[in-house]
Amino acid sequence: MRTIHGKQVMDTLEEIVDPRHTALVVVDVQNDFCSAEGAAGRLGRNLSAMPAMIGRLQRLLEDARRQGLLRVFVQAASLPNGQSDSPAWLYRNLAKGLQRSSETEEFCAPGTWGHEVVAELAPLPQEVRVRKHRSSAFHQTDLDLVLRSNGIKTVIVAGVVTEGCVDSTVRDALFHDYYAVLPRDCVASRSQAYHEASLLISKADLVESEDLIRVWAALLAPARRG
Repeated sequence: MRTIHGKQVMDTLEEIVDPRHTALVVVDVQNDFCSAEGAAGRLGRNLSAMPAMIGRLQRLLEDARRQGLLRVFVQAASLPNGQSDSPAWLYRNLAKGLQRSSETEEFCAPGTWGHEVVAELAPLPQEVRVRKHRSSAFHQTDLDLVLRSNGIKTVIVAGVVTEGCVDSTVRDALFHDYYAVLPRDCVASRSQAYHEASLLISKADLVESEDLIRVWAALLAPARRG
């Protein structure tokens, strides 16, 4: 801990990811984005990085549960008939090659299998779910309210895709005055080049998931001995 302008600033990983003030935010790990049978798979998107990432994130999630971190599952949602899509948002999707296979096909429509979190990471009944309609998990959602209500200072952001919703959420976390940590092996993209470029310019503290698990174990060791 350092004092800067009279303020206490955490500056070690051990301080920053203390389970008492840290949340694991899992972004968009949904069937439509990550499963071969989902919308992205049907459109021929490259999902080859997803299975290994999900396996690593599953282990991180299980440890976060054991250590008592707040867990938040963010789910992208599209309303029927484009009701949640503005003209500008539709243009952005078309310009970036993200168009659906038809005007009627919806990604992550609430109530569908595609909207659900993948089975390996299925939220427990008491875990928080946040629905979003834009890239950032903070934009016009309850996420900031939930975090502040639970005394959270740090968010560990994991999920998909690295250069899209993950990066947008990381940047917004910083703008909302949270410490932001990104486990690089628990995020994935449909493009390895985009994935690596996003990590290169990320504003978060980049770590491996094993670093977090190791730090949490070390922090709790004295309590167990006591």
